[in-house]
Amino acid sequence: MEIVELDNGLRVVNAANGHPYNMEDGTVVPWSGFTLNAEKVETIVEDSDIPEGIIAVKTEMKPTADGLEFIKTVPEGVFVIGSIAAAQAYGKPVIAFMANAATSVRGTNPADKKMDIKKIATFW
Repeated sequence: MEIVELDNGLRVVNAANGHPYNMEDGTVVPWSGFTLNAEKVETIVEDSDIPEGIIAVKTEMKPTADGLEFIKTVPEGVFVIGSIAAAQAYGKPVIAFMANAATSVRGTNPADKKMDIKKIATFW
């Protein structure tokens, strides 16, 4: 697992989706070789305002056993780059990055996107 320190001091490992992350500071964070997945769990919601025949569900993202084992191998103080769903499922230390304004438009090739290092998505 390669831990990379960004220009802002944030230390990260990439367990997102099999490709490197290009950061706006010029740093490239290679893929760790592990993808942090999350499981979708649905719970039926009862609500009298919803017409009969429609099933309303609350969807939550939950960690996987493999993912929890991977998290255990990450040193203290290092954040794990994952998807938004993974960040929701695992909480700290999993974060998600978003492309900066200049490269966030739909249709931009992932290899051409630059991740904003001044803002991270967290769910803790």
